[in-house]
Amino acid sequence: MSSMSDPYQFLEKDLKLTRQVLENLDKNTHLSILTKSDLILRDLDLLKQFKNLEVGFTINNFEGKTKTLMEPFAPDYQARLEALKQIHKEGIKTYVFVSPIIPGLIDLKKVIDLTKKYADHY
Repeated sequence: MSSMSDPYQFLEKDLKLTRQVLENLDKNTHLSILTKSDLILRDLDLLKQFKNLEVGFTINNFEGKTKTLMEPFAPDYQARLEALKQIHKEGIKTYVFVSPIIPGLIDLKKVIDLTKKYADHY
């Protein structure tokens, strides 16, 4: 789910469309979800039912004005990091998609250092 459009966009909190899709998917389906949102934690009960699941987070370290300009509605990277930790702790395979990589705007080493304990791969 996703790569071009996040399944946990801001409106998902109210619409719960992704949750409905997860409820109706065959739990034997190989499922990979990429998101920028900690809202995915709301569906942890459903995610744990999938036998072949991986969850990825797009993580950068935008802050302040840069964050507001580049990702105005996405949760900050700290919230994503906490969600990554929690999902990894639940035994779900995790990965990190570092994006965008813009020299001078993100610190790639910092992102890797913050996530390496909780990401099964990048």
